[in-house]
Amino acid sequence: RLRIDSSGRVRIANTDLTASTKADDLIIGTTSGQNGITIFSGTSNTGNIYFGDTDTGGIENRMGTITYDHSGNFMRFSTSGNQEKVRITSSGSVGIGTTNPSELMEVGDGTAVGGLKVSGQSAGITDEGLTFDWVTSGNAARIFSESSGSSIIQFYTTDSGTRGERLRITQQGRIGLNGVVPTSS
Repeated sequence: RLRIDSSGRVRIANTDLTASTKADDLIIGTTSGQNGITIFSGTSNTGNIYFGDTDTGGIENRMGTITYDHSGNFMRFSTSGNQEKVRITSSGSVGIGTTNPSELMEVGDGTAVGGLKVSGQSAGITDEGLTFDWVTSGNAARIFSESSGSSIIQFYTTDSGTRGERLRITQQGRIGLNGVVPTSS
């Protein structure tokens, strides 16, 4: 049922399964059936997996943590000295850089400029009714579908503190400049 080999590696429910030498200190399960690990904790407490090293004594040797919080029913992922970076809420919303995402996916904390970058030879995000919107200041592109079902791409810039639409591309491929809604090609 349990074997500790001469190198100190632990095998539970198997005696000879091997894995990468970077992750073979503990191997649980067999090559058949379903296997897993369960971490129990109190209904108002947390279950944790810590990643540590010897240079982090001030934070209990933790550099990274995966935590499930039973009182709030959320999961968080922490890095860089146990600083929370990603949270999955009980409703399934994901926050990157925020602990209280108000949308299904929220990137950033609302105070810093920047946040989401999609790159590649052919990158994009599509969805009916999707809006990429701006923060309180700065330049931005806004992509959305109107309630009538037509899609519009708008590009905004800020001049002397005033944000204004500089370019609009309609679903029909019409282009308008400086806030003009194009009516013909």
